[in-house]
Amino acid sequence: MAETGADEYKRKGNEAFKNGDWDEAIKQYNKAISLDPNQAAFYSNRAACWSSKGNHESALADSKKCLEADPAFIKGYSRKGKALFDLQRWDEAEEAYKEGLKVDPSNQGCTSGLADVKAGRARASRASSSGSSGFMGNFGRGFLDKILGKLKQGGMGGRMQMYMVAFAAYYVYKNFVAPTTQGVDQASSPEQAGPEYDDEETAATVPLTLSQGFVQVPPGGTWTGFLEASAEAAAKVDTALV
Repeated sequence: MAETGADEYKRKGNEAFKNGDWDEAIKQYNKAISLDPNQAAFYSNRAACWSSKGNHESALADSKKCLEADPAFIKGYSRKGKALFDLQRWDEAEEAYKEGLKVDPSNQGCTSGLADVKAGRARASRASSSGSSGFMGNFGRGFLDKILGKLKQGGMGGRMQMYMVAFAAYYVYKNFVAPTTQGVDQASSPEQAGPEYDDEETAATVPLTLSQGFVQVPPGGTWTGFLEASAEAAAKVDTALV
């Protein structure tokens, strides 16, 4: 069977994608879509290009077009879930993967995607908690320093008043200062995690690896959590094409 014009452009797009030339791949998929706008695979592959370029909104838009063209196209659900995952829209990403599993209950991409969403949501929650505890820890340290300074100077009034202030200082230390210090110690080992991608069509799929760490900003100030992706992993996002 002779290759149609649209299929030829798709093939060229796939070759450009595998060579890491996302822009050229997008151009070829655009040409394929202009000739046959009803092929779900064209939108799915173009979504992969947008994802590789870090344009997650465009990846999401193409994944939706893919599913509009063919609601049974399982790759469209994993593309949609991936785009929503990258946008940190956890609930919507979870729903996209669940919709995919309704179409194909054994699909590995959607199954692993649900696990990725759970891990991503947990990381975001820990980062948020770390930021809040860091602020309270600094507030508690400042308040505690003022109290200790007054006690050393003997400027806190009578004995009973000094006892009450000392108790307050202990409360502040116990509930605000100590927990933030312990949190930094416990997080000394970097955590690596990231979304996994299905490899139904090709074995060239590479998971994105994230490393979690902590840094004081400014030096001696608040401990702040961060996530960073390795350059090698980020350059090889989901190469499973159709």
